[in-house]
Amino acid sequence: VTALGKMAYNSPFGDDTNQGYTYNGQDRIQQQQAEVNEVVGIMKDSVARVLERDQRLSDLDTRADQLQVHSREFESISRNIQRKYFWRNMKMWGIIGGVVVVLIIVIIIWATASKS
Repeated sequence: VTALGKMAYNSPFGDDTNQGYTYNGQDRIQQQQAEVNEVVGIMKDSVARVLERDQRLSDLDTRADQLQVHSREFESISRNIQRKYFWRNMKMWGIIGGVVVVLIIVIIIWATASKS
């Protein structure tokens, strides 16, 4: 260990003429800590995005359920309206048919009365 806290790496080949490369242990720890902090930050962002996505999916599921309920209500109301207008239409055809029958009877009576 040198006076500055740096450790010397000696070559495995016994070559002591070159001091080799020296490193500061504290720098390496700080570098590793920075990498860990970066990974933790990325993971936190990922978790936050997953939670936001889960919330959006939950909202979408709720809206889909509401839409299904509203569609059933619409189907029921439209069926009732269809029946209502069907019977109104049948009444109108009945009235028109009755008027036609009465007109035919009047014409037949008038035709037979004028021949006599």
